[in-house]
Amino acid sequence: MNANLTSRTLLSAAGLALFSTTLLVGCGADDALDQEQFPEPIASEQISTLAEPLTATEIATLRAQILTEINKARAVARVCGTKSFPAAPALARNTLLDTTAQAHSVDMANKNYFSHTSIDGRSPFKRMSDAGYKYSAAAENIAAGNSTAAATVQQWIRSSGHCANLMSATYIHTGIGYGYSATSTYKHYWTQNFGRPL
Repeated sequence: MNANLTSRTLLSAAGLALFSTTLLVGCGADDALDQEQFPEPIASEQISTLAEPLTATEIATLRAQILTEINKARAVARVCGTKSFPAAPALARNTLLDTTAQAHSVDMANKNYFSHTSIDGRSPFKRMSDAGYKYSAAAENIAAGNSTAAATVQQWIRSSGHCANLMSATYIHTGIGYGYSATSTYKHYWTQNFGRPL
């Protein structure tokens, strides 16, 4: 539990799931998913339920905390699956990516689904483009079930596809989203969009 949320009571349940997908655009090719970067969901042993909804300030704090955790992770060389990555420069938050990531997390929480493809059929890359972000490379990590930034980043690091997205020096921008619904399956829904502009 983070220091800024110590007044919240969290109850443990079961499950945590993650997805990751990557898109690189170049040479005039159509958008295509790299299937190695689209791992199956990963389950953990807890889902936390909040005693009361978070305020907008607390959500903003969580989003800032996950960026700190992500950049701490990027600062250390690591192996993601079988691929070695050197330390990577810190990611900078991008308003357009932030907007689409936040909207997707809230949408997943409110409509009780967990997927890169939103209920309206849009891919992460379509959502980023619709938000106005023009990219040469883009990726998305999503996670569900965990209430803290640190634990969510650790889940991504333990998954080779998510870890590879997180450690890739290709990306220089990121957007962070967090949504919560006490009535949804996983309660907590996280989205991280990655990008490199054209």
